[in-house]
Amino acid sequence: MATTRIRVKQILQSPLPPLNQGSSKTSSSALHRLRYVGSLGLWPNFQNQVEAAYNAQTFSRSITSPVSPGPHQVEPDIVSVGDEHGLQGRFQQAIGQVLGVALEAQGINLSFGDFKCSGIIYENIPDVIGLSRTIQGNVELSLIGELKVPWVLAHSISDAYHTPKGLRRLLGQPLLYMRDLGSAYGFLSTYEETIFLYQTQLANGQWHVEYSPVVWSTDIYEPSQGPSSIPSVSMRQCMFYVAGLASQHGPVSNQTPASQWVVWG
Repeated sequence: MATTRIRVKQILQSPLPPLNQGSSKTSSSALHRLRYVGSLGLWPNFQNQVEAAYNAQTFSRSITSPVSPGPHQVEPDIVSVGDEHGLQGRFQQAIGQVLGVALEAQGINLSFGDFKCSGIIYENIPDVIGLSRTIQGNVELSLIGELKVPWVLAHSISDAYHTPKGLRRLLGQPLLYMRDLGSAYGFLSTYEETIFLYQTQLANGQWHVEYSPVVWSTDIYEPSQGPSSIPSVSMRQCMFYVAGLASQHGPVSNQTPASQWVVWG
């Protein structure tokens, strides 16, 4: 494969390539009958934190990457996607591979992969994971992602975002995986919409989840215009920020009883 000189900043600021949906595709909901019942709140100042982390980076002028025609392209992919397996492949191409180049260039200890790469035995299979390497040379699961196809209405993150019942149902599956596998950070994505998640233990010992605003695949970076303004940040900028946090955090041990975290129904 030909190598291409690319700018890391350009990778992060750009929107994702449009998803090329197949003419024949799955139509049923892939939501599990799970519902998050724990403590939940907005991730405060998420976009501003993303921008601050982005501005704090000293970016290489350019790097050599085996990607073609270029990770910042916005043209539709020529490969059609018709189900969740196809979406996983497209996600890893547009985010996992491309963002992995940026993370490596900036010295951030996280790479994307499938769950098998973790070596963890678990009854469920998360769609996407982020792995970090320890000082001892072992791999450590740092980030968990769950994917749903965007054309099924029941998967819409933006529709459920302002309805507590709907949002808690959407978040049930990824938050179950995050608790069970000890990952502080995670995300739920339809490729076109993404929400980022963070589980943390409060001072009173209770475990609490923060969730970001919905980030769209078409979002591009538009800087904030003052201390009280909110920037527009791209999905790759957000993933870059969360991946950086995840790479430094280490595993968590959330011992919340299952009946107080994620329930069936």
